Amino acid sequence: FDGNQDGKLNKEELMALMRAVNPHMAFTGDHLQAIVTEVFSMFPGGGGCRLRGCWPLTRQMTPGT
Repeated sequence: FDGNQDGKLNKEELMALMRAVNPHMAFTGDHLQAIVTEVFSMFPGGGGCRLRGCWPLTRQMTPGT
C-alpha cells in the first residue's frame, strides 16, 4: 500500500489499506478522513505511519493487553 515507496503510509495510502482490509465495511469519505486524521494526530509532525509500526500506542501496551 506504500504506493510512493517512501517507507511510510500517507493519508491516501492508509485509507486504501483500510478499505482493503475491511471490504464489507461501508466507509464514507468523511468517515475515513476522520479516522485517518485521528490516527495521524498521534504522530509528531504528521509524518505518516511508518511501515515498521503504524500504530504509536503499541509501544505503550504491555504484552497480553
